[in-house]
Amino acid sequence: MKKIYSKAVKKCFVLGCGLALCTTMASVPARAEDNSEVLQQILQQLNTVNQRFDKIENRLHKLESSGNKGTGSVSQDTQYMKEDIDEIFERLDQTEKKTMMDKINLGASIRTRMDNFHYENNDADTEENNDNFISSRFRLRMNADVNDNIKFHGRVSVYRNWGDYDSYGDVDNTYLWDANYSGMPTDTTMRLDRAYVDFLFRDLLPIPVALTVGRQPTVGGPPEHLKDDTSLRSTYPSLFFQREVDAACLTFGLSQWTQLDESVFRVMYGKFLQPDNDTAYYMDDHGEDVHLLWLQAETKLPGKWNTTSLYLTYIRNWNMPGAPMDDVTAQDDNLGWNENYGFTLMSDDFYNSGIDWFVSVCRSKAHSSDHTIYITKPDGKKPTFGMFSGPGNMGESGKDRTGLAYYLGLRYKLPWDAMNGAKVGLEYNHGSKYWWAPLKGTEDPLNKLGTKGEVWDVYYLQPFMHNAMFRLGMTDIQYDHKMYGGPIGYPSDIDQELVSYYFVLDVNF
Repeated sequence: MKKIYSKAVKKCFVLGCGLALCTTMASVPARAEDNSEVLQQILQQLNTVNQRFDKIENRLHKLESSGNKGTGSVSQDTQYMKEDIDEIFERLDQTEKKTMMDKINLGASIRTRMDNFHYENNDADTEENNDNFISSRFRLRMNADVNDNIKFHGRVSVYRNWGDYDSYGDVDNTYLWDANYSGMPTDTTMRLDRAYVDFLFRDLLPIPVALTVGRQPTVGGPPEHLKDDTSLRSTYPSLFFQREVDAACLTFGLSQWTQLDESVFRVMYGKFLQPDNDTAYYMDDHGEDVHLLWLQAETKLPGKWNTTSLYLTYIRNWNMPGAPMDDVTAQDDNLGWNENYGFTLMSDDFYNSGIDWFVSVCRSKAHSSDHTIYITKPDGKKPTFGMFSGPGNMGESGKDRTGLAYYLGLRYKLPWDAMNGAKVGLEYNHGSKYWWAPLKGTEDPLNKLGTKGEVWDVYYLQPFMHNAMFRLGMTDIQYDHKMYGGPIGYPSDIDQELVSYYFVLDVNF
């Protein structure tokens, strides 16, 4: 009876271990190239479990035959059995942990930046300097192949100025500031940059189709990766849009029709702004939602230009609000709608010259609804604003405004091996008086692409220690027209200049 019981235990335990292993391994994405390897691992593990139980069964049989002889031997054999079982479960735990680590890939980056600012207001004949202004940014990247047809991508960030003191709303609270904030019981704030899932439909249509749902990678697009010396992080050109947006995007692969590499067409719909009521989150607050429509065609160029990419972009935002904030009253639910359209050309290692270059041109068109807002100030005054109109020119409220911006640059890789891939770069961008695009979410602390004026940027990149890079640069911004951060308010003429001499240290792993 005991032997039968022992064999039953053995069968149940081996079966349980096999099921546990199979369940664990089933959570690994089913890739054709490593199916045989996974199966072999399962068989080897089960064979090891079976051998361990054979040894345990033999010891039990010997104990039954010996009766009460050698109680010390009984105790010793019992200890051996316990050690064998512990080892089996330990190996199962190790396999499960490895499976989870294989399923989710993690990466991180840490950036330290130091700026030395010089600001001149020629209108007021004043100057200001801010030296040794340092900030840090931490990012955690994650991605997973859920299966052959579902992919996940995510990124969270923490971005802080060193020793920041005034960002918590209570400057008198000396017991809670940047130097001790992470060690005090406050909240769990960590900013979500992007989190989206790709659903790949390979066989439903004659062409490949993908549906991407979630917080889209609409910040840090081409050509901004050149300055950071990284691979392409987004397919959405940075001159047109730089805000985090939740949306759904359909991508159609067209290469088999165009006979050009990386030919796709994208259609995206999302919410640029969706104000909710703080008390009843399911209710709207402060006007209508701002909708986003994005159309984009991308392709590599043919022939000898096959290292050059072309992007054709059209973006429309409608129901533009006055401002979703307290002390602002809108005459109507929205001030109009805005559209941006244009092209981007970007080339990598052009004709094997070591030169990367780009040209991006964007035209903006603001369509005013002739409605206005007014802001209640502490002194009781209520200045009125409209789309590209404000105090002093409200008679022009309701007029459509057209703006233009262009952004161009090049980067050259120094040809000496001793320089370890060092590069030098030069960039220039210009924005007209009525130029505007949603760029307030940019990774650039100066938001240079939103400038209504001109910007020169020169830099030197030096990779070192395989995963590290530093950048030395100078950015010179000439402001010709006032910036409000949106298409609200009149961009009156100004003469101001901001210069930053900066140092950036990046570590990616």
